[in-house]
Amino acid sequence: MDRWFNKIEDVLKLSPRIKDSRFDEDWFQELFLGYADKPLQSWTKSGSGMHQGDVHNYYVQICGSKRWIVGKDSVRFNNELDIPYSGQFVDVENLKEFLNRSDVLVGWTYPGDMLLNPVWLWHLVQTDMGSNFGITYKISGNTIRRIAPDHIRPRLPKDELFMGEVRHWLLFVRGRISRLLFKHRLVIVVIMTFVCSIGVLGTGLVLFRRHQKTS
Repeated sequence: MDRWFNKIEDVLKLSPRIKDSRFDEDWFQELFLGYADKPLQSWTKSGSGMHQGDVHNYYVQICGSKRWIVGKDSVRFNNELDIPYSGQFVDVENLKEFLNRSDVLVGWTYPGDMLLNPVWLWHLVQTDMGSNFGITYKISGNTIRRIAPDHIRPRLPKDELFMGEVRHWLLFVRGRISRLLFKHRLVIVVIMTFVCSIGVLGTGLVLFRRHQKTS
């Protein structure tokens, strides 16, 4: 696998169509390997939900195929979603709006294809049926924010929102919890039920002991 990554890195460094001079920066790699029993399922089963990746991403399709739905940089929602950062949550209405826009592109990657998925573009990914294997080569949000030209470098919510630092983390936590609720609803319900039960039991024990002391 290490040899795979080295070969991909060499392709990206040497390709005359890319000529990326920033490969001394903090790049990292990820693998996407899985199997889908149906094509183009919900992202809770395969692929990934609609999000605004805070990474600059070269994706290489090894086997299988994926459908990419990628918005141009003109996509706007006129709310906090327009401030790019990782961890945002997109509800059903915003998803429907995104899919029906004219500035959203749809395409496929097949074995041997390499896709540049630019940083800060809204997108979602669906896998076709069968085995699927892809490798990504990415540069992280903090680094890309630092090296990007001023006219395309977005600001974080903490720079734009009232009480920005606090709201930045609250938005991040809300996004993570919302994704967990959507993808693992039963697990979250069981955990919350367990936590509430412990709370009720603890309160009951405290009241019982207080009643014993007073009686």
